[in-house]
Amino acid sequence: MYTKFYFMRALLCVALLIGAGELSAQSKVQLSSEQAVQLALENQPLLLAAQAVVAQAEGRLLQAGRLSNPELGLSYQGDQAFNDEGEQNFGLAFTQRFPVTNRLKLERALAQKEIEVARAEIEEQMRELKLQVRLAVVTLATTQAEWALRSQLTELNRNFLKFIESRVQAGEASTVEVDQLQMALYVTEQEAHHLEHQLIADRAALNELMGMPADYEFELSTPLAMPTQAPRFPEFSQARLEQHPSYRLRQLLLELAEGRIASARAERWADVAVQIFYQEERSMDAPEGLGRGRSFGLGISVPLPLHDRNQGNIAASRAARNEMQWRLQSIASKLQIEAKLQSELASELYHQAEKYETQLRAVLDRNAAAMQTAYTNGQISLPELFQSQEQQLKIQSTQIEVLSELKKSKIRWSAATDVELAGL
Repeated sequence: MYTKFYFMRALLCVALLIGAGELSAQSKVQLSSEQAVQLALENQPLLLAAQAVVAQAEGRLLQAGRLSNPELGLSYQGDQAFNDEGEQNFGLAFTQRFPVTNRLKLERALAQKEIEVARAEIEEQMRELKLQVRLAVVTLATTQAEWALRSQLTELNRNFLKFIESRVQAGEASTVEVDQLQMALYVTEQEAHHLEHQLIADRAALNELMGMPADYEFELSTPLAMPTQAPRFPEFSQARLEQHPSYRLRQLLLELAEGRIASARAERWADVAVQIFYQEERSMDAPEGLGRGRSFGLGISVPLPLHDRNQGNIAASRAARNEMQWRLQSIASKLQIEAKLQSELASELYHQAEKYETQLRAVLDRNAAAMQTAYTNGQISLPELFQSQEQQLKIQSTQIEVLSELKKSKIRWSAATDVELAGL
């Protein structure tokens, strides 16, 4: 029985795979990373709110580039309060203002560009949301793998404690060993409880990103695992860069800023007022008496840009254009550096994880079995066994962290290049 127990313990330690610990809940929905992304794209309130911005821009397009409403003027004059000779003057005028420059055409172009910007902002928010959801899924999977590791070790220690207690009753072990094991068990239980609390927080964060209610229950269907092959990253060309949502958004903002400079220049000249008027006059003309006169005319009013040439708005628009130019250069550099960084990091992390799988895993297997045998034969003490167990736990936790960072690097590379990689 004694040998069998340790043999089973060794097998359980060796058989613990990274990420194999999924929380048991058969009634929960099985959720993959891509399903989480799809839920977020469909339900995230902030993304839905951003779509309303497009409707606002389309509404402004309907209003842009229209002539101002015409003005109808009426006038009347009479001498009833004074000479009361029947003199009267009646006038009717119709006034329409027209722009001297191509201001209305520029307004329509700016409104159309604002729609493109609003749509590009949605694409950028979608890219950012997918990045956040995928990272949140990996974070949750990482916590689950760590929780499984601690939970399995806690269960093993519980069984081991029962076995040691039975040996104490048979006079084959001391109570000191029982106390040591109880302390070790307490530590692993507390670590598992802490990870349970972290799981609650990670699930809540993912639910919020997906736009799902707080009571939405799910289980990740794709835990952390060692990739079957080294990551391969396509070339991040200039053409891909120019189609990236972040770059495209800032390119459109630059074009919008250029358009606003032209619009500010066009606004140096105010609208010309064209007036068509009719006037009828009855006046006293001696010796004939009251006479009637009618006239029809055309008038024009041209404002001169002598005092206000809109120089302040032109200067502000140029400064905004310069800002957008620098922001465009900045995002191009940022994306290229991020893509290079994440591809190099992912390659390094893969080789590190591969070394564990091909070399260290076998060492851990042999060491676990050897340490169990040595303790059984009285060659090592219980603290030495715990030290070996702690070292193995640390190595396995490190592998979980490496696999987590490897997947996150691939996700960040995909976000930096807007190129979808398999298995994200």
